[in-house]
Amino acid sequence: MIKIGTSGFSFPDWKGTVYPARLSNKEMLSYYAYTLQFDTVEINFTYYALPSSGHMEIMSDKVPEDFEFVVKGYKGITHDPFDNRLETLPTKEDIERSLHAFSHALHK
Repeated sequence: MIKIGTSGFSFPDWKGTVYPARLSNKEMLSYYAYTLQFDTVEINFTYYALPSSGHMEIMSDKVPEDFEFVVKGYKGITHDPFDNRLETLPTKEDIERSLHAFSHALHK
């Protein structure tokens, strides 16, 4: 199976070209999935911040059931542990919270 999508979906400079100029930010994901008919998207914000399960569930509710999110790993897990300049590292709880948010959205 091949799925086609982009790296992200909510870029301001896409308004007026990819998206209608007056489309609200809240409508971008639904438009991306239903009108542009992409069936997957890479979620980039998860690299910078751990999402809440509520946020992932809201996103999941805006797309068809067979839509797939490709989630970028949180830098606190993938990069920070190897950066000896940092004074604090991610905890086991950080990792568990991140995994819970993703799994909660997938099992709506």
